[in-house]
Amino acid sequence: MAEPRMGLTFEQVWAMFEKSHDEMVERHVEFDRELKESKAEHDRMMAETDRRIEEMNRELNRAIGKLGNRFGDLVEHLVSPNLVKKFNELGYVFTKAGPRVVYKDAA
Repeated sequence: MAEPRMGLTFEQVWAMFEKSHDEMVERHVEFDRELKESKAEHDRMMAETDRRIEEMNRELNRAIGKLGNRFGDLVEHLVSPNLVKKFNELGYVFTKAGPRVVYKDAA
């Protein structure tokens, strides 16, 4: 005949709760550590991304500036050849014109 099973004692149940609590605390500590490491890695990656974006913005601004200069050169080459003639037809007296030259009125 099988012997009757004895129930758990209060001390055994309490020990199980304490063990479960200790395991949960350990998991919480480990989770916090992993979370801090993950946040640190995220912050490092964001800083690197910000640095790359700034570098790309500088390169883009340089490229746009060069493009603007090239566009200005194109306009100057298209307009300059007849600029003196057109101003003379309007009654202004110019003998020459050049790129990036500032002419001031004598008055």
